Amino acid sequence: MALMEELIKAGQSHAVEKGKHIFRCGDDGTGLYVITRGITKAYYTTCDGKEFVKSFIAEGQIIACMQSLIEGKKSTFSLVTLTDSQVIHVSHAKFKQLLVNERYLPEVNNLLIGLALKKEQREYDFLCLSAKERYIKFMAANPDLATRLTQIDIAHYLGITPVALSRIRGQMDFNTTG
Repeated sequence: MALMEELIKAGQSHAVEKGKHIFRCGDDGTGLYVITRGITKAYYTTCDGKEFVKSFIAEGQIIACMQSLIEGKKSTFSLVTLTDSQVIHVSHAKFKQLLVNERYLPEVNNLLIGLALKKEQREYDFLCLSAKERYIKFMAANPDLATRLTQIDIAHYLGITPVALSRIRGQMDFNTTG
């Protein structure tokens, strides 16, 4: 049995309404979540209330606060549903039980490598690309997902204000029509 199948089997399924938090920053023992239906948003909130979107997680994807899952620390970010969703929650303890099974090590290794590559690319994008370049790249890589998100969420993912995103979109529309 593949790791994803084992995670689904080991976890508990929950229906979560749009706009509800699955967990919040500061929560203990958040575990791991498999999104089987819907879209969720992982985000950070600064002390002054500013929101930065870490990632969007859609059907067939996994999300966990690694510090919480592996080290048992409090979650450093929040996870909220953007649509009515179905999620499978795998507790910290059940995940640890699966990790000791050597047959899953190649899949766990591939998951971790994929996560590291994704994080490295996101870091590069923030440090080396302009907001407009990040927007173009996001839209090209996520055309289906982008249509299901608000412009505010996309702006927060790009690390810009909704007004700045509106300007970028306006410049792009002008350049394609003019």
